[in-house]
Amino acid sequence: PPPKLVEFCREFEQNYVEHRRCVLLNQARDILRNHDYHNTISVGVDEEQSGEDPTMAIFLLHRSSVSEVASQIMALLRQTMKESVQMPATPPTLRPTLYKTSREMLSLFRAIIPASHGHEVATVPRTAAVLHNDCIYFAHHCLTLGLEFKEKYTAEDARGKLLQQSCIFVDLVPLFRELADQSMGDMLDVQADQLVDIVGSRITYLGQALQSNESLHEWSEAETALAAGIYHLRHLAQSWRPILSQRIFAQSMGHLADVVLTLY
Repeated sequence: PPPKLVEFCREFEQNYVEHRRCVLLNQARDILRNHDYHNTISVGVDEEQSGEDPTMAIFLLHRSSVSEVASQIMALLRQTMKESVQMPATPPTLRPTLYKTSREMLSLFRAIIPASHGHEVATVPRTAAVLHNDCIYFAHHCLTLGLEFKEKYTAEDARGKLLQQSCIFVDLVPLFRELADQSMGDMLDVQADQLVDIVGSRITYLGQALQSNESLHEWSEAETALAAGIYHLRHLAQSWRPILSQRIFAQSMGHLADVVLTLY
């Protein structure tokens, strides 16, 4: 037979495996690049309905909103992992490649979303909260994905046994939690600085006037500043309440309220 035909037959399995990997990663990339990141869906359970055993509440995903992009990426990841465990041992590299592809989907999210929406994450409170929730959502699922699928691999060969031992996603949890803390923490710093700009200068003038014998017309300015600070907090609450979980919402608003109160 012609040499090219022999080479094609020899590399057919590997080419098929690589083609399947490229198709799946292109699907993930299309979701991340072309779908609207602002659309959200509700996930998790209500904290007051998290079960009778309070010690198990820490293992539950509390009610919050995540982007449809994150939800679709997780659905594609699970579909890929199901395909991986259901595939036969031949070709031998198919199952490990599908497992690797599933992990690469999460890496694509961490690479594309902060880059393509970086300005909004840094300046828009709602977008920062959505990215925070997406990362918490992925971290929550990564805790159990490996345990869920590793026992479903058949130990027909050495690769199957190795997949049973090495199928993990928990190593990605710290990366997503770090990104979640960074996105929300940076936004809280931005909002705290804005509150200081709104309230702080007028409170300083009031303190200086109290130390003098001049008429205290600064009282009205201080009152106006406090009203502006409260208005700013209410605006943030309207943006964050539908997105964040009750616990994170209370912690975030409490932190910013402390910033305002410490100025007085």
